[in-house]
Amino acid sequence: MYQPQWGLRTPVRRGGHGPHHELYELIHPGERVAIIGVGGGGSLQALAHPSEDIVAIEREPAVVRYFTEVAPEDNGGIFLKVQTVAGDGRNYLERQTRPFDAIVFESAKYQPAHSLLPASSPYYLYTFESIRTAVDHLADDGWISLGFAQLKPKEGMEYLPLQARQSLSSLGLHATAFNTGEDGRIVVVGSRSRETMSEIGRSALASHGLWRPDSEASSIHEIRLTDARPFAAWTTMKPKDKRSLLGTAVAIGVACVVVASALAGRARRSLARRWNPVPYFLTIGVAQATFAVATCTMWRSFWQDDVLTVVRVLVWLIAWGGAGSALASRLPIARLHPWVRIAAFVAVFAAHFALTRAVPFEEPSLLRRELAAALLLAPGGLAMGTLFPLGLSAMSPRHTGLVLLADAIGALLGYVLLYLVALPLGVPAFATSAVGAYGVAAALWRPRPAAVPPEIPTRGASDGLVGDDGPSSSIAEVS
Repeated sequence: MYQPQWGLRTPVRRGGHGPHHELYELIHPGERVAIIGVGGGGSLQALAHPSEDIVAIEREPAVVRYFTEVAPEDNGGIFLKVQTVAGDGRNYLERQTRPFDAIVFESAKYQPAHSLLPASSPYYLYTFESIRTAVDHLADDGWISLGFAQLKPKEGMEYLPLQARQSLSSLGLHATAFNTGEDGRIVVVGSRSRETMSEIGRSALASHGLWRPDSEASSIHEIRLTDARPFAAWTTMKPKDKRSLLGTAVAIGVACVVVASALAGRARRSLARRWNPVPYFLTIGVAQATFAVATCTMWRSFWQDDVLTVVRVLVWLIAWGGAGSALASRLPIARLHPWVRIAAFVAVFAAHFALTRAVPFEEPSLLRRELAAALLLAPGGLAMGTLFPLGLSAMSPRHTGLVLLADAIGALLGYVLLYLVALPLGVPAFATSAVGAYGVAAALWRPRPAAVPPEIPTRGASDGLVGDDGPSSSIAEVS
């Protein structure tokens, strides 16, 4: 069972918890407010007027379940006094139709990454597009606040709040940032209304003073945090750490290529001049890995949770891929000119990624969202499923073990490209590499040569049937 880290049996003193507690005093009864990332709800106790008009959003369902069902009296029972939502905050805002008087992003405890996995973790909640979504759902005189905790005067840790302030300013809001002085807490605030900003300037929050970042002139702040490049941890990583991680990725990639070359050589020795399937299946492995990762990344938290979204996207891709595998032998792919075949596969996979722009993140109906996912993932899933059985049909069964190993090595190479392409160049470049890999696979594929029917031997004169000059003598004699 979930074990809380924030469970408090006694109420927190109002106005003394979290970087937003002074701003919560500006929330008036009846105002519609969204608070994203509330955790265990400790900071919510600073609310002077908790009600159903205030929506507390927490992405961890176990946390919400604990404080609403298991131990609702913890943290002063605050979760029972407000409307509680378990899910992704950005996705929740995308599905709303009514504006909010205030939108609060609770404090993010950001730390730069020093290993491969955190470096590839996207920060979709703080991208320019995410902040634009929040601003679009803000009332004309409403305000938005983004909090950041445990920051130190270093360029890596100042990246997120500076990006947030730049995004608000570029969206036409009056934006400023305050340094609360508590454990390096920064609060970035913005509003379209000068009157609202004046009210915030007269609040207790302003008494802490403005935040003046030490690294504002650093070149890393010129790299905007967007949906195309959401890897904030990679952007803020020290150059020597980047070189170390890229060197590791390159070493793994080289090892994969060496092993794959050995497999191809082994297959070549037994194939003479026939088609070698190892390079084809290696490329298929690269294509499928990059295709799946890029697709899951672009779908973000469509099903309100990152892990659930990955699972659902993969389920639909596997389902459509199975259908494509079943149809592969019935499609006239072998009769197409090689260039036409390459162009067809490239066009289908390019269309697959182009269709991600039509993902209905704002759709509130779960049924329509599921149907939209099924339709949008169909073209890429079907095409993905055709290539593997096409390769199997064109090769000898005795090489099955080699090609399966080549496919696995290709998948590992695809994940290497995540660090060599996606992190430095962005998600669209990574998706382009997937399309290119499928194009190369289509170019490498060769259909199995048509079987030559055995010749039917003609029976000669010695058989007493047909001779070179006509009927045999025995038949002539009978006649």
